[in-house]
Amino acid sequence: MIQANLDNCIMEFYTQLKEYENFNDFFSDEEKITAVSKMQHNYWLGFFKGEITEGYISERVRVGEVHANINLPLKTT
Repeated sequence: MIQANLDNCIMEFYTQLKEYENFNDFFSDEEKITAVSKMQHNYWLGFFKGEITEGYISERVRVGEVHANINLPLKTT
C-alpha cells in the first residue's frame, strides 16, 4: 500500500515545500527536484523495510552531514 502511494506522497511533499521562501535556494530547477525525489523514494523504501543496519545508520549520518553542509533549514527536512 505504501509503495503504491509513495511517489504521490513525495510529490505532495515537494509541492508543499515550494511554499517556503528559501525553496529555490536549494531546489533551483526540476532536475534537482527529480533527483532528490528519487533519493526520497529510495530512503522511504529502505525505512519501511525496518532493517536498522550499520549501513542504514551510516547513510542517515551522511545525509545529515550533507544537509548541514548546505545549511538546509530543519523546517524543510
